[in-house]
Amino acid sequence: MRVRVEDRAAGTTLVDETLTTHDNGFVGLWLPRDVDATLSVEVDGRTTSAPLSTTSADLTCVTTLRLV
Repeated sequence: MRVRVEDRAAGTTLVDETLTTHDNGFVGLWLPRDVDATLSVEVDGRTTSAPLSTTSADLTCVTTLRLV
């Protein structure tokens, strides 16, 4: 899957990689703290994107993305 994470405030790309999922279907990303970003995923022409934040109050696991 192609994964892209863009820092919305800084306008920079934090991740732009092709990743392989683990056996359970998850991928792991390590991102800097206190970032407001957009996470985009593409698999076989299907895409999705969602806002993502890394503050201490945010969840550390995103499981709600659906490819369309």
